[in-house]
Amino acid sequence: AVKLEEKQEEINSQNEELMSQRDELENNNHMLVEQKQQILEQHEELEKHRNQLESLVEERTHELLLAKEKAEESDRLKSSFLANLSHEIRTPLNAILGFSSLLGEKDITDEERAEYNRIVQGSSGTLLELINDILDISKIEAGQLELDLHEVSLDALLSDQVVVFDMLLKRDDIGLNKDMAFKLSIDNDIRDITIVTDSVRLNQVLSNLLNNAVKFTREGYIELGCRKLPDAEMLEFYVRDTGIGIREENQQMVFERFRKVEEDKERLHRGTGLGLAISNQLVNLMGGSMHLTSKVGEGSVFYFTIPLIRSNASLIQVSSRQKEFNGIDLSGVKIVVAEDDAANFNYIERLLRKTKAIVYHAETGRQVLDILNREKDIRLILMDIKMPEMDGIEALHALRKLNFTMPVIAQTAYALADEVVKLKREGFDEYISKPIQQDLLFAILASYFKQS
Repeated sequence: AVKLEEKQEEINSQNEELMSQRDELENNNHMLVEQKQQILEQHEELEKHRNQLESLVEERTHELLLAKEKAEESDRLKSSFLANLSHEIRTPLNAILGFSSLLGEKDITDEERAEYNRIVQGSSGTLLELINDILDISKIEAGQLELDLHEVSLDALLSDQVVVFDMLLKRDDIGLNKDMAFKLSIDNDIRDITIVTDSVRLNQVLSNLLNNAVKFTREGYIELGCRKLPDAEMLEFYVRDTGIGIREENQQMVFERFRKVEEDKERLHRGTGLGLAISNQLVNLMGGSMHLTSKVGEGSVFYFTIPLIRSNASLIQVSSRQKEFNGIDLSGVKIVVAEDDAANFNYIERLLRKTKAIVYHAETGRQVLDILNREKDIRLILMDIKMPEMDGIEALHALRKLNFTMPVIAQTAYALADEVVKLKREGFDEYISKPIQQDLLFAILASYFKQS
Protein backbone atom coordinates (compact mmCIF):
# COMPACT_ATOMS: atom_id res chain seq x y z
CA ALA A 1 0.00 0.00 0.00
CA VAL A 2 2.86 2.37 0.89
CA LYS A 3 4.56 1.63 -2.43
CA LEU A 4 1.32 2.25 -4.29
CA GLU A 5 0.89 5.61 -2.62
CA GLU A 6 4.47 6.56 -3.42
CA LYS A 7 3.96 5.43 -7.01
CA GLN A 8 0.74 7.47 -7.22
CA GLU A 9 2.48 10.57 -5.90
CA GLU A 10 5.28 10.09 -8.39
CA ILE A 11 2.74 9.78 -11.17
CA ASN A 12 0.91 12.87 -9.94
CA SER A 13 4.18 14.76 -9.78
CA GLN A 14 5.04 13.72 -13.31
CA ASN A 15 1.56 14.72 -14.46
CA GLU A 16 1.99 18.15 -12.92
CA GLU A 17 5.38 18.51 -14.55
CA LEU A 18 3.89 17.45 -17.90
CA MET A 19 1.04 19.91 -17.44
CA SER A 20 3.55 22.62 -16.65
CA GLN A 21 5.61 21.72 -19.72
CA ARG A 22 2.44 21.67 -21.82
CA ASP A 23 1.48 25.14 -20.56
CA GLU A 24 5.00 26.35 -21.27
CA LEU A 25 4.85 24.86 -24.78
CA GLU A 26 1.49 26.51 -25.39
CA ASN A 27 2.89 29.84 -24.20
CA ASN A 28 5.94 29.40 -26.41
CA ASN A 29 3.72 28.43 -29.32
CA HIS A 30 1.56 31.49 -28.74
CA MET A 31 4.66 33.67 -28.64
CA LEU A 32 5.92 32.09 -31.85
CA VAL A 33 2.55 32.73 -33.51
CA GLU A 34 2.72 36.38 -32.40
CA GLN A 35 6.31 36.69 -33.59
CA LYS A 36 5.36 35.12 -36.91
CA GLN A 37 2.50 37.62 -37.23
CA GLN A 38 4.85 40.47 -36.39
CA ILE A 39 7.35 39.20 -38.95
CA LEU A 40 4.57 38.99 -41.56
CA GLU A 41 3.42 42.52 -40.72
CA GLN A 42 6.99 43.81 -40.85
CA HIS A 43 7.47 42.05 -44.16
CA GLU A 44 4.32 43.65 -45.52
CA GLU A 45 5.46 47.04 -44.22
CA LEU A 46 8.88 46.56 -45.77
CA GLU A 47 7.28 45.51 -49.04
CA LYS A 48 5.05 48.58 -48.91
CA HIS A 49 8.05 50.85 -48.26
CA ARG A 50 9.99 49.12 -51.01
CA ASN A 51 7.14 49.69 -53.46
CA GLN A 52 6.81 53.31 -52.34
CA LEU A 53 10.55 53.77 -52.66
CA GLU A 54 10.58 52.24 -56.13
CA SER A 55 7.62 54.45 -57.11
CA LEU A 56 9.35 57.51 -55.64
CA VAL A 57 12.62 56.67 -57.39
CA GLU A 58 10.75 56.15 -60.64
CA GLU A 59 8.86 59.43 -60.17
CA ARG A 60 12.01 61.35 -59.26
CA THR A 61 13.88 59.77 -62.15
CA HIS A 62 11.08 60.86 -64.48
CA GLU A 63 11.14 64.37 -63.01
CA LEU A 64 14.92 64.53 -63.39
CA LEU A 65 14.64 63.37 -66.99
CA LEU A 66 12.00 66.00 -67.66
CA ALA A 67 14.12 68.64 -65.93
CA LYS A 68 17.14 67.51 -67.94
CA GLU A 69 15.16 67.64 -71.18
CA LYS A 70 13.74 71.04 -70.24
CA ALA A 71 17.20 72.36 -69.38
CA GLU A 72 18.61 70.99 -72.63
CA GLU A 73 15.68 72.48 -74.55
CA SER A 74 16.19 75.78 -72.74
CA ASP A 75 19.88 75.70 -73.63
CA ARG A 76 19.04 74.92 -77.24
CA LEU A 77 16.48 77.72 -77.33
CA LYS A 78 18.88 80.21 -75.76
CA SER A 79 21.70 79.14 -78.06
CA SER A 80 19.37 79.41 -81.03
CA PHE A 81 18.11 82.76 -79.75
CA LEU A 82 21.62 84.14 -79.26
CA ALA A 83 22.66 82.95 -82.71
CA ASN A 84 19.48 84.43 -84.19
CA LEU A 85 19.91 87.62 -82.16
CA SER A 86 23.49 88.00 -83.39
CA HIS A 87 22.28 87.58 -86.96
CA GLU A 88 19.36 90.00 -86.48
CA ILE A 89 21.67 92.65 -84.98
CA ARG A 90 24.44 92.24 -87.52
CA THR A 91 22.09 92.36 -90.53
CA PRO A 92 20.76 95.93 -90.03
CA LEU A 93 24.05 97.04 -88.47
CA ASN A 94 25.93 95.88 -91.55
CA ALA A 95 23.56 97.90 -93.72
CA ILE A 96 23.90 100.96 -91.48
CA LEU A 97 27.70 100.86 -91.45
CA GLY A 98 28.03 99.94 -95.12
CA PHE A 99 25.67 102.53 -96.58
CA SER A 100 26.77 105.20 -94.10
CA SER A 101 30.29 104.87 -95.48
CA LEU A 102 28.96 105.06 -99.04
CA LEU A 103 27.13 108.30 -98.19
CA GLY A 104 30.52 109.92 -97.69
CA GLU A 105 31.66 109.23 -101.25
CA LYS A 106 31.63 112.20 -103.61
CA ASP A 107 30.85 110.41 -106.88
CA ILE A 108 27.37 109.11 -105.97
CA THR A 109 24.24 110.65 -107.48
CA ASP A 110 21.48 112.38 -105.54
CA GLU A 111 19.20 109.42 -106.26
CA GLU A 112 21.78 106.99 -104.87
CA ARG A 113 22.34 109.18 -101.83
CA ALA A 114 18.60 109.28 -101.14
CA GLU A 115 18.36 105.51 -101.56
CA TYR A 116 21.33 104.87 -99.23
CA ASN A 117 19.84 107.22 -96.64
CA ARG A 118 16.49 105.40 -96.86
CA ILE A 119 18.25 102.06 -96.26
CA VAL A 120 20.15 103.47 -93.26
CA GLN A 121 16.93 104.85 -91.77
CA GLY A 122 15.05 101.59 -92.30
CA SER A 123 17.84 99.47 -90.83
CA SER A 124 18.12 101.83 -87.84
CA GLY A 125 14.40 101.40 -87.17
CA THR A 126 14.76 97.62 -87.33
CA LEU A 127 17.64 97.72 -84.87
CA LEU A 128 15.69 99.95 -82.49
CA GLU A 129 12.70 97.57 -82.56
CA LEU A 130 15.02 94.70 -81.67
CA ILE A 131 16.55 96.58 -78.73
CA ASN A 132 13.10 97.54 -77.44
CA ASP A 133 11.96 93.89 -77.59
CA ILE A 134 14.99 92.73 -75.60
CA LEU A 135 14.42 95.45 -72.98
CA ASP A 136 10.73 94.57 -72.70
CA ILE A 137 11.26 90.83 -72.25
CA SER A 138 13.94 91.55 -69.63
CA LYS A 139 11.59 93.83 -67.68
CA ILE A 140 8.74 91.32 -67.92
CA GLU A 141 10.90 88.41 -66.71
CA ALA A 142 12.15 90.52 -63.79
CA GLY A 143 8.58 91.50 -62.87
CA GLN A 144 9.49 95.18 -63.14
CA LEU A 145 7.23 96.25 -65.97
CA GLU A 146 4.43 98.50 -64.75
CA LEU A 147 1.40 99.82 -66.63
CA ASP A 148 0.74 103.53 -67.15
CA LEU A 149 -3.06 103.72 -67.08
CA HIS A 150 -4.67 106.81 -68.56
CA GLU A 151 -7.66 107.92 -70.62
CA VAL A 152 -7.59 107.35 -74.37
CA SER A 153 -10.11 107.51 -77.20
CA LEU A 154 -10.67 103.99 -78.52
CA ASP A 155 -11.49 105.27 -82.02
CA ALA A 156 -8.35 107.42 -82.16
CA LEU A 157 -6.19 104.59 -80.83
CA LEU A 158 -7.38 102.17 -83.51
CA SER A 159 -7.28 104.83 -86.24
CA ASP A 160 -3.60 105.37 -85.46
CA GLN A 161 -3.01 101.78 -86.56
CA VAL A 162 -3.94 102.79 -90.10
CA VAL A 163 -0.80 104.93 -90.06
CA VAL A 164 1.19 101.97 -88.72
CA PHE A 165 -0.08 99.80 -91.57
CA ASP A 166 0.79 102.45 -94.15
CA MET A 167 4.32 102.59 -92.69
CA LEU A 168 4.61 98.80 -92.93
CA LEU A 169 3.60 98.96 -96.59
CA LYS A 170 6.66 101.10 -97.26
CA ARG A 171 9.15 98.68 -95.64
CA ASP A 172 11.04 96.89 -98.41
CA ASP A 173 12.52 94.39 -95.94
CA ILE A 174 9.06 92.81 -95.59
CA GLY A 175 8.56 92.32 -99.32
CA LEU A 176 4.85 93.14 -99.10
CA ASN A 177 2.36 93.21 -101.94
CA LYS A 178 1.67 96.95 -102.15
CA ASP A 179 -1.98 96.31 -103.13
CA MET A 180 -2.74 94.64 -99.79
CA ALA A 181 -6.11 95.80 -98.45
CA PHE A 182 -6.59 96.95 -94.87
CA LYS A 183 -9.93 96.88 -93.04
CA LEU A 184 -10.76 98.61 -89.77
CA SER A 185 -13.87 97.35 -87.97
CA ILE A 186 -15.16 98.91 -84.72
CA ASP A 187 -18.62 98.13 -83.33
CA ASN A 188 -20.78 101.26 -83.36
CA ASP A 189 -21.72 100.94 -79.67
CA ILE A 190 -18.11 101.41 -78.58
CA ARG A 191 -16.72 103.62 -81.37
CA ASP A 192 -16.96 106.91 -79.45
CA ILE A 193 -16.08 105.72 -75.95
CA THR A 194 -13.09 106.78 -73.89
CA ILE A 195 -11.35 103.98 -72.02
CA VAL A 196 -8.72 103.80 -69.29
CA THR A 197 -5.73 101.66 -70.30
CA ASP A 198 -2.01 101.79 -71.09
CA SER A 199 -2.23 103.05 -74.67
CA VAL A 200 1.53 102.61 -75.23
CA ARG A 201 1.41 98.91 -74.41
CA LEU A 202 -1.93 98.38 -76.17
CA ASN A 203 -0.52 99.98 -79.32
CA GLN A 204 2.56 97.81 -78.96
CA VAL A 205 0.44 94.64 -78.96
CA LEU A 206 -1.63 95.81 -81.94
CA SER A 207 1.49 96.84 -83.87
CA ASN A 208 3.14 93.46 -83.21
CA LEU A 209 0.08 91.60 -84.46
CA LEU A 210 -0.22 93.84 -87.53
CA ASN A 211 3.48 93.49 -88.27
CA ASN A 212 3.19 89.69 -88.15
CA ALA A 213 0.08 89.73 -90.33
CA VAL A 214 1.85 91.87 -92.92
CA LYS A 215 4.97 89.72 -92.76
CA PHE A 216 3.15 86.45 -93.47
CA THR A 217 0.49 87.65 -95.93
CA ARG A 218 1.24 87.96 -99.63
CA GLU A 219 -2.21 88.79 -100.99
CA GLY A 220 -5.76 89.43 -99.86
CA TYR A 221 -6.47 91.62 -96.86
CA ILE A 222 -5.70 92.31 -93.22
CA GLU A 223 -8.45 93.34 -90.81
CA LEU A 224 -8.18 95.01 -87.42
CA GLY A 225 -11.32 94.92 -85.33
CA CYS A 226 -12.71 95.56 -81.86
CA ARG A 227 -15.98 94.67 -80.13
CA LYS A 228 -17.41 94.45 -76.62
CA LEU A 229 -17.97 90.93 -75.35
CA PRO A 230 -21.70 90.42 -74.73
CA ASP A 231 -21.49 88.80 -71.30
CA ALA A 232 -18.60 90.70 -69.71
CA GLU A 233 -17.12 94.17 -69.37
CA MET A 234 -14.28 93.18 -71.70
CA LEU A 235 -13.08 94.49 -75.06
CA GLU A 236 -12.01 91.94 -77.65
CA PHE A 237 -9.53 92.99 -80.33
CA TYR A 238 -8.60 90.88 -83.32
CA VAL A 239 -6.22 90.94 -86.29
CA ARG A 240 -7.33 88.76 -89.21
CA ASP A 241 -5.17 87.98 -92.24
CA THR A 242 -5.33 85.87 -95.39
CA GLY A 243 -1.76 84.69 -95.04
CA ILE A 244 0.02 81.35 -94.91
CA GLY A 245 -1.58 80.20 -91.64
CA ILE A 246 -0.14 78.16 -88.76
CA ARG A 247 -0.38 74.40 -88.24
CA GLU A 248 -2.42 73.32 -85.22
CA GLU A 249 0.55 71.66 -83.49
CA ASN A 250 2.49 74.94 -83.71
CA GLN A 251 -0.24 77.33 -82.59
CA GLN A 252 0.71 77.34 -78.90
CA MET A 253 4.41 77.45 -79.66
CA VAL A 254 4.19 80.91 -81.24
CA PHE A 255 3.53 82.45 -77.80
CA GLU A 256 6.71 80.98 -76.30
CA ARG A 257 9.85 83.06 -75.92
CA PHE A 258 12.60 82.68 -78.50
CA ARG A 259 10.42 80.44 -80.69
CA LYS A 260 9.86 81.04 -84.39
CA VAL A 261 7.58 78.94 -86.58
CA GLU A 262 8.77 78.92 -90.17
CA GLU A 263 5.79 77.62 -92.13
CA ASP A 264 6.90 79.31 -95.35
CA LYS A 265 10.12 77.66 -96.53
CA GLU A 266 10.35 79.89 -99.63
CA ARG A 267 10.87 83.12 -97.70
CA LEU A 268 13.08 84.05 -94.75
CA HIS A 269 11.21 86.19 -92.22
CA ARG A 270 13.26 88.44 -89.98
CA GLY A 271 12.72 88.53 -86.22
CA THR A 272 13.85 87.08 -82.90
CA GLY A 273 10.64 85.28 -81.96
CA LEU A 274 9.94 87.66 -79.06
CA GLY A 275 7.08 89.77 -80.43
CA LEU A 276 4.17 87.42 -79.72
CA ALA A 277 5.64 86.31 -76.38
CA ILE A 278 5.88 89.95 -75.29
CA SER A 279 2.39 90.73 -76.60
CA ASN A 280 0.87 87.75 -74.81
CA GLN A 281 2.47 88.71 -71.49
CA LEU A 282 1.49 92.37 -71.90
CA VAL A 283 -2.13 91.33 -72.45
CA ASN A 284 -1.95 89.13 -69.34
CA LEU A 285 -0.50 92.07 -67.40
CA MET A 286 -3.43 94.23 -68.54
CA GLY A 287 -5.87 91.61 -67.23
CA GLY A 288 -6.79 89.84 -70.46
CA SER A 289 -5.82 86.81 -72.53
CA MET A 290 -4.74 86.00 -76.08
CA HIS A 291 -5.46 83.11 -78.42
CA LEU A 292 -5.57 82.37 -82.13
CA THR A 293 -7.38 80.37 -84.77
CA SER A 294 -5.70 79.43 -88.02
CA LYS A 295 -5.79 77.19 -91.08
CA VAL A 296 -2.75 76.53 -93.24
CA GLY A 297 -3.10 78.31 -96.55
CA GLU A 298 -6.17 80.29 -95.46
CA GLY A 299 -4.87 82.68 -92.82
CA SER A 300 -4.95 83.38 -89.10
CA VAL A 301 -6.94 85.40 -86.56
CA PHE A 302 -5.29 86.58 -83.35
CA TYR A 303 -7.71 87.56 -80.60
CA PHE A 304 -7.01 89.25 -77.27
CA THR A 305 -9.10 90.81 -74.54
CA ILE A 306 -8.58 93.60 -72.03
CA PRO A 307 -10.93 94.87 -69.28
CA LEU A 308 -13.32 97.60 -70.45
CA ILE A 309 -12.73 100.49 -68.04
CA ARG A 310 -14.85 103.41 -69.19
CA SER A 311 -14.12 107.09 -68.67
CA ASN A 312 -16.53 109.99 -68.89
CA ALA A 313 -13.80 112.37 -70.02
CA SER A 314 -14.03 113.67 -73.58
CA LEU A 315 -10.87 113.35 -75.65
CA ILE A 316 -10.02 114.62 -79.09
CA GLN A 317 -11.16 111.90 -81.45
CA VAL A 318 -8.33 112.20 -83.96
CA SER A 319 -4.81 112.23 -82.59
CA SER A 320 -2.79 115.13 -83.94
CA ARG A 321 0.31 112.95 -83.83
CA GLN A 322 -0.87 110.75 -86.63
CA LYS A 323 -0.32 113.66 -89.01
CA GLU A 324 2.99 114.64 -90.58
CA PHE A 325 4.23 118.13 -89.74
CA ASN A 326 6.61 119.09 -92.49
CA GLY A 327 6.03 122.85 -92.63
CA ILE A 328 5.76 124.14 -89.05
CA ASP A 329 6.77 127.80 -88.72
CA LEU A 330 8.31 128.88 -85.38
CA SER A 331 9.92 132.11 -86.58
CA GLY A 332 11.25 134.08 -83.61
CA VAL A 333 10.37 131.35 -81.07
CA LYS A 334 13.24 130.89 -78.60
CA ILE A 335 13.99 127.27 -77.68
CA VAL A 336 16.71 125.92 -75.39
CA VAL A 337 18.16 122.52 -76.31
CA ALA A 338 19.93 120.95 -73.31
CA GLU A 339 22.14 118.19 -74.72
CA ASP A 340 25.72 117.32 -73.77
CA ASP A 341 26.34 115.10 -76.81
CA ALA A 342 27.46 117.25 -79.74
CA ALA A 343 26.18 114.88 -82.44
CA ASN A 344 22.73 114.71 -80.85
CA PHE A 345 22.56 118.50 -80.51
CA ASN A 346 23.62 119.01 -84.12
CA TYR A 347 20.85 116.68 -85.27
CA ILE A 348 18.15 118.45 -83.19
CA GLU A 349 19.45 121.88 -84.21
CA ARG A 350 19.28 120.82 -87.85
CA LEU A 351 15.63 119.79 -87.40
CA LEU A 352 14.72 123.02 -85.59
CA ARG A 353 16.44 125.05 -88.30
CA LYS A 354 13.60 124.01 -90.62
CA THR A 355 11.12 125.68 -88.24
CA LYS A 356 13.08 128.99 -88.16
CA ALA A 357 13.16 128.83 -84.35
CA ILE A 358 15.96 130.56 -82.41
CA VAL A 359 17.97 127.79 -80.75
CA TYR A 360 20.17 128.09 -77.64
CA HIS A 361 22.52 125.26 -76.70
CA ALA A 362 23.17 124.14 -73.11
CA GLU A 363 25.48 121.23 -72.26
CA THR A 364 24.52 121.04 -68.58
CA GLY A 365 21.52 121.81 -66.42
CA ARG A 366 23.40 124.72 -64.89
CA GLN A 367 23.89 126.25 -68.34
CA VAL A 368 20.12 126.03 -68.88
CA LEU A 369 19.59 128.23 -65.81
CA ASP A 370 22.29 130.65 -67.03
CA ILE A 371 20.54 131.00 -70.40
CA LEU A 372 17.15 131.56 -68.73
CA ASN A 373 18.63 134.30 -66.52
CA ARG A 374 20.36 135.90 -69.49
CA GLU A 375 17.79 135.61 -72.29
CA LYS A 376 14.19 136.80 -72.17
CA ASP A 377 11.10 135.10 -73.60
CA ILE A 378 12.41 131.55 -73.77
CA ARG A 379 9.30 129.67 -74.91
CA LEU A 380 10.26 125.99 -74.56
CA ILE A 381 13.08 123.71 -73.35
CA LEU A 382 14.16 120.36 -74.78
CA MET A 383 15.89 118.85 -71.75
CA ASP A 384 18.23 115.87 -71.86
CA ILE A 385 18.07 113.76 -68.69
CA LYS A 386 21.68 112.56 -68.40
CA MET A 387 24.00 115.59 -68.24
CA PRO A 388 27.13 116.49 -66.21
CA GLU A 389 27.15 118.90 -63.24
CA MET A 390 23.35 119.14 -63.04
CA ASP A 391 21.11 116.59 -64.74
CA GLY A 392 17.80 117.34 -66.44
CA ILE A 393 15.60 116.48 -63.46
CA GLU A 394 17.62 118.69 -61.10
CA ALA A 395 17.53 121.52 -63.64
CA LEU A 396 13.74 121.19 -64.00
CA HIS A 397 13.22 121.43 -60.24
CA ALA A 398 15.58 124.42 -60.04
CA LEU A 399 13.88 126.42 -62.79
CA ARG A 400 10.42 125.71 -61.37
CA LYS A 401 11.60 127.07 -58.01
CA LEU A 402 12.66 130.22 -59.89
CA ASN A 403 9.09 130.47 -61.30
CA PHE A 404 9.97 129.68 -64.91
CA THR A 405 6.76 128.25 -66.36
CA MET A 406 7.61 127.46 -69.99
CA PRO A 407 7.00 123.84 -71.16
CA VAL A 408 9.90 121.47 -70.54
CA ILE A 409 10.11 118.40 -72.76
CA ALA A 410 12.31 115.54 -71.60
CA GLN A 411 14.64 113.92 -74.11
CA THR A 412 15.09 110.40 -72.87
CA ALA A 413 16.55 107.10 -73.95
CA TYR A 414 14.26 105.43 -71.39
CA ALA A 415 11.40 104.46 -73.70
CA LEU A 416 9.78 102.02 -71.25
CA ALA A 417 6.39 103.03 -69.89
CA ASP A 418 7.29 103.06 -66.19
CA GLU A 419 10.33 105.31 -66.81
CA VAL A 420 8.12 107.71 -68.74
CA VAL A 421 5.64 107.77 -65.83
CA LYS A 422 8.48 108.73 -63.47
CA LEU A 423 9.46 111.63 -65.74
CA LYS A 424 5.87 112.86 -65.80
CA ARG A 425 5.74 112.71 -62.01
CA GLU A 426 8.92 114.75 -61.82
CA GLY A 427 7.04 117.56 -63.59
CA PHE A 428 8.02 117.33 -67.24
CA ASP A 429 5.26 118.53 -69.54
CA GLU A 430 6.06 116.03 -72.26
CA TYR A 431 8.72 113.55 -73.29
CA ILE A 432 10.27 112.41 -76.54
CA SER A 433 12.34 109.24 -76.72
CA LYS A 434 15.65 108.90 -78.49
CA PRO A 435 16.38 108.50 -81.33
CA ILE A 436 14.18 111.54 -81.96
CA GLN A 437 11.85 111.28 -84.96
CA GLN A 438 11.33 114.46 -86.95
CA ASP A 439 7.56 114.13 -87.41
CA LEU A 440 6.99 113.41 -83.71
CA LEU A 441 9.13 116.38 -82.64
CA PHE A 442 7.25 118.71 -84.98
CA ALA A 443 3.91 117.31 -83.77
CA ILE A 444 4.83 118.03 -80.15
CA LEU A 445 6.01 121.55 -80.98
CA ALA A 446 2.84 122.21 -83.00
CA SER A 447 0.68 121.11 -80.04
CA TYR A 448 2.36 123.77 -77.86
CA PHE A 449 2.36 126.52 -80.43
CA LYS A 450 -1.16 125.87 -81.79
CA GLN A 451 -0.17 124.82 -85.29
CA SER A 452 -1.40 121.91 -87.35
